[in-house]
Amino acid sequence: MKKSISSVFTVLVLAGLAWFFWQWGFCRFYVKPGFMAVVTAKTGRNLEPGQILARPGQKGVREDVLGEGRHFLNPVLFDVEIIPLVSIPVGKSASSPPRWARNCRPVNFWPRPARRAFGGM
Repeated sequence: MKKSISSVFTVLVLAGLAWFFWQWGFCRFYVKPGFMAVVTAKTGRNLEPGQILARPGQKGVREDVLGEGRHFLNPVLFDVEIIPLVSIPVGKSASSPPRWARNCRPVNFWPRPARRAFGGM
């Protein structure tokens, strides 16, 4: 009886150590300040029609990004791309006009004041 308990305990300890080394050695990545991690799931359900970003359990680019710090994701199931953050100053816009509109002249959409046909009062 003691031998079987000892062997079960040994197997559990070895499995725990193997899991720890897998997590710490292969699944760990660090996101520096000023960067974010975009996660792409390699497995899961396909996206629904019209859906652009994947939710948990779906295959594709995940809708939630990971901020700075240490994260653990299985490299067999996920791809991670670390990209810099974009800072948009207050009062500025992140959008730009389409290419076809960049060379257009500005248009005044407000109506001109009405002219009086007669000299008026």
